[in-house]
Amino acid sequence: MDTKAITDHMASLDKAGQQEFYQTVLSKLPPDTAASGLGTYLAAKPARVRAAAVAQFNESASGTAGLEGPTRQAGDMLWLVVVTAFAVILIGAFITLAAGVFVAPAQNGVKPELILTTFTSAVGFLAGLFVPSPALRNDGNNQG
Repeated sequence: MDTKAITDHMASLDKAGQQEFYQTVLSKLPPDTAASGLGTYLAAKPARVRAAAVAQFNESASGTAGLEGPTRQAGDMLWLVVVTAFAVILIGAFITLAAGVFVAPAQNGVKPELILTTFTSAVGFLAGLFVPSPALRNDGNNQG
């Protein structure tokens, strides 16, 4: 098949068909060949065409890189399970600490510091869920 026939075929495809074609081609090429071929092709094109091609290349390449994320409902369920589990740990550690104030530690028993560590770890984890990510802040102070 010659270049003209391929170009004509690509023009007749919709965006999803073109993306599928690009993904198939990219999956067959070694990554360094695909990147250098794209660079050679884009060197002679105007900036508008280069930007569109790079965007489409990145979109196609990212479509082949792994699994999709969970659905919104599954994500909400995962958050509910995680937060509930740590809330139960937090409450259990608090009750154990409160009861430990009135009971002397047994000889060769569990040290109260272990329960305090569990309590503070659960509080830290739950607090960390509600703090905004520094990576998502855009106040000009980030050095990344």
